[in-house]
Amino acid sequence: MTKLVALLVTILLLTLTIGVLGCSDQDVIPTSTPGPTPTETPTIQPTPQPTPSANQTASPTATPIPDGTPAPTSTHPATPTATQAPAESFPDVLLYNLSGPHHSAVLAALEEKGYSVQPLEGYGELDTGIPEQYGILIARSASLSPEEVPVVMDWVEAGGGVLFLVEKGLTSVTIANSVLTPLCGIQVNNDNVADPEHRFPYGRQQALSATPADEHPTTRNISELGFLTTDGLQSLTVAAGGAQVIVDGAQSAYSVIHPSNPPLAAAAESGQGRVVVVSGVETFSDGIVGYGDNLLFLENIASWLARST
Repeated sequence: MTKLVALLVTILLLTLTIGVLGCSDQDVIPTSTPGPTPTETPTIQPTPQPTPSANQTASPTATPIPDGTPAPTSTHPATPTATQAPAESFPDVLLYNLSGPHHSAVLAALEEKGYSVQPLEGYGELDTGIPEQYGILIARSASLSPEEVPVVMDWVEAGGGVLFLVEKGLTSVTIANSVLTPLCGIQVNNDNVADPEHRFPYGRQQALSATPADEHPTTRNISELGFLTTDGLQSLTVAAGGAQVIVDGAQSAYSVIHPSNPPLAAAAESGQGRVVVVSGVETFSDGIVGYGDNLLFLENIASWLARST
């Protein structure tokens, strides 16, 4: 019995020994081999931008868009250049019944100053209206037809500028007053101005000198003016509070209406327009326009009518 127990114990010990040896050969845990080290993504350093100087403006930083492409940087608007002032423009001038050989100096003087002058001869040419391109009308008072009188008045009220040159005679005076008196309170008198102290021969004609009455843009830098008296010279009467006398005769000048200093030129504003009346249709004729400051007086009148002054 004892030998049997000893045999069983021996067999059990052998079985345990073989099991231990089998585990040693087959169940060894392999050592893990490290995989490849992942490549680190390099950090992109932004390119340093130059620091703007005191006279430069820093450009804005580009903002990335989803695909990684940097958005275009905004551009600064170009510095605007100074706009050159437009050249002074003048309205066209309509020279009505004054384009004969005795008034060529008027046309030449105005064209030299930059005006476009259109002579027009005839009677009743303005019955249906004054063409819109004209801003100044220069006319002799006797040249207007009865139908043209209201046309000229409406045109002045709407912004036109007219220079009336007054002629001797009842017809001329009546036509002039039909426009001027209701328009701006100026009346042309059917008289004759004389001045024994300031008259002088001028070529084959007689003339008298006059000076500005009051300060006005039309008489700027005017010292002395000449008026022909051979065919007569009418005085003006100006209603109080209306027009302004801009030229009058000397203290020694007179007429049956004015014992001294008879008004010879006046200016007024009517509606949106302007009016100048000068006694003597020959005042700006070739025969006297070169005397004293007559030519400058004409240029000043045109500038005032054109609202350039």
